[in-house]
Amino acid sequence: FNVSIINLIIKNHKNMERQRQKQRKERSALFSNATTTNTRHGKTTSKQSKVGTNSDVSTAAEEAKSITDSLLRTKLMMKEELNRVSAVSDTLDKDHKLLHETNTEHMDLNAIVKNARKTLRVLKSQEMREYVVLTSSIAVFYLVVLYVIWTRVRIPFLLW
Repeated sequence: FNVSIINLIIKNHKNMERQRQKQRKERSALFSNATTTNTRHGKTTSKQSKVGTNSDVSTAAEEAKSITDSLLRTKLMMKEELNRVSAVSDTLDKDHKLLHETNTEHMDLNAIVKNARKTLRVLKSQEMREYVVLTSSIAVFYLVVLYVIWTRVRIPFLLW
């Protein structure tokens, strides 16, 4: 039972590590894409640049689209991260409940074992008392039988 819990925790940890590595790669790709878009045409975007020609407008539109796409990817990654953290939190809650139930069950079994030991001690002492009473009863029975035989038979050479 405990081995399966440990295996589940290890499996969950490995899955979380894979997700972290995937997200790191996505982040690095995201940031590298943002820097290449800004410097693709040799210009950085700013509000002070002149937008006079048609190519400047299309370049600005491409950069705006690129930034929008980058922000959408960031938003998606944030949602995925939030879902992952939520899943981890749920898993931790489930593990906490499972550990609490296991602990409660262990305490219950511990109490049952203590009661069983106490009952066994009482039974052993009763058994000992009954053994003493039985052997005493048998001894008294044989003594009474001997006495009855002794008084009825009256053997003269036994000095009675």
